[in-house]
Amino acid sequence: MKKELNQMESFGEKLKKIRFEKSLTQIELSRISGITNVQIARYENNTAKPSMIVLKKLSKALEMNVEKLAVDFFKTEFTIDDLDVSISRMKQLPQNDILVIKEVIDRFVESREVRSVVINRV
Repeated sequence: MKKELNQMESFGEKLKKIRFEKSLTQIELSRISGITNVQIARYENNTAKPSMIVLKKLSKALEMNVEKLAVDFFKTEFTIDDLDVSISRMKQLPQNDILVIKEVIDRFVESREVRSVVINRV
């Protein structure tokens, strides 16, 4: 049962647990990693998700490989609620950024449609 609970652990919970195991405060981890303690608190509270660059900085600061820190972070399934959160965040971006994202989505969908037609004809 303990293993099942760990598999469901959020990235923030995992980061906090590892930080405690290393006897580090958020401020100490901030100093070592170069990431602000405010941002570390956001990760631990699951109000922000780290980029791959941040994951690498944290894993180096915590002296562990990035895969161990990030395991289960990049989930392979998502719900519509996850997509809604992403869209809400996207809506806060400048208009030019939103247009770039729209273009990427449109091109992705068009590419999938073309591949579908080609595969169905073969």
